[in-house]
Amino acid sequence: EVLQDELIIVTVTSSDGCSDQDTVIVEALELPIPVLGQDSSVCPVIPFQLSGSGGGSYQWSPLPSLGCHDCPDPFYSLASDTEIVMTVTNQDGCSASDTADFTIIADPVADFSVVTDTSGFIITTADLSTGADLIIWDFGDGTVDTASTVTHTYAPGAYDLCMIVVNECARDTMCMPVSFQAVSIWSGVVAVSIAIQPNPASDKILVSLEGLRADGTLQVFNTEGKSVMAMKYPRGIQDLTLDIHQLPEGTYLLQVESDGMRSAGKRFVIQR
Repeated sequence: EVLQDELIIVTVTSSDGCSDQDTVIVEALELPIPVLGQDSSVCPVIPFQLSGSGGGSYQWSPLPSLGCHDCPDPFYSLASDTEIVMTVTNQDGCSASDTADFTIIADPVADFSVVTDTSGFIITTADLSTGADLIIWDFGDGTVDTASTVTHTYAPGAYDLCMIVVNECARDTMCMPVSFQAVSIWSGVVAVSIAIQPNPASDKILVSLEGLRADGTLQVFNTEGKSVMAMKYPRGIQDLTLDIHQLPEGTYLLQVESDGMRSAGKRFVIQR
């Protein structure tokens, strides 16, 4: 093994005692210095490009998935954890290798549980997801949240509660139907059809009723079940405009009360 330039002297002696010598200079060639880079985490299957240096020619193991096989910057597409070896050769024919380990980033998996408090309208979620960098809760009523555990108040109605989890490689969604029924002391249900336009709205809504047989009262409830607006609705009038500019953004429930009975609620959203 030659680590530096050396002068080697060879002496040869014959059987009759005669000798001679010769010399040779052995030059130590420099090895290339390959640089592949640090170990990395990558998304499964998605192509990524390497950038190697240090040689005149390049060999890769395993072979690159896409593009060139003997260049310094090939593309790989990996489905499992892989060690990649780059071997470089310089103009003198000397070779050296560098390695890097690539770990596959697992896709996120959405999972959660829900607890409802004694009021029947307030839920608390528990995050059971894995592999997520970001969690988005979509409550199905026009509101969202990004905390890992959240408490949310619903108005009466049926909703799809969804969790969306995201990382740098993928996303996953899990939805759970939830419903909330208001407990009422009213003696019956008013059989009327309610339409609200526009929805969402900002400052005014047009309420259209069909089937109201007696004078009634429009009631608007917030997500805490509190009445925030009331207006008389005379029988025979189909359309009525409500000024909602003083109400904050959020989700509301509109109902009609008439003759000791209450209609099914109609949800609307205020957005500005």
